[in-house]
Amino acid sequence: MKQLTPIAAMLLTILTALTPGLANATENVLYEHAQQLQAEQQAPQFSIGNTVYQFVPQANVVASPPVSANQPSVQARSASPSTAAVSQIGPYAIVLNSQANRLQARAATSKRQQYAVVVNMTSGLPSLMLPQLQLVVREAGQGANLARALGGTLLFDGDVSRVVVIGFDSHDAALQALPEARALENVVSAQPSLQRRFNTRQ
Repeated sequence: MKQLTPIAAMLLTILTALTPGLANATENVLYEHAQQLQAEQQAPQFSIGNTVYQFVPQANVVASPPVSANQPSVQARSASPSTAAVSQIGPYAIVLNSQANRLQARAATSKRQQYAVVVNMTSGLPSLMLPQLQLVVREAGQGANLARALGGTLLFDGDVSRVVVIGFDSHDAALQALPEARALENVVSAQPSLQRRFNTRQ
């Protein structure tokens, strides 16, 4: 087996430090589920820029004790018999349903929970998705019209920021409205509302 040259070893160390999510991806149970869903095309996915996010309908979000200040906001770990949680984002734990409940989970998740789980397929890290779309618009003051056109409810319409937030009855409904939102003339960009970390300061 060939030994790495000092330069190659240094480059490998730098790349590993810059991509911690990928370094842990093979040990991330949630990421493995997302990979399987992506391969089988059994659940929706969407893109923000060049990054693909995979919806994981069999993942539930449950409240848990707050993460301490010296811990990362997002933790990925393998499931063990002592804990059902496969990941932690701020005060929320992510729990995977059993394989038997996989088909029923998608419909139940969107309507029962405020958050759904999506996985960044580049880093392998999860985010919590709200049943909302965030739009950046060219012309302010059109939020109500946009919400009406997309079949949602206007939650925020920023005159200065030109950011519009539209809520939907379910996460599926928000994802279904995403292509239409991006095609609207007044919309510069549109994406689901994602929560990647929480401010744990008191």
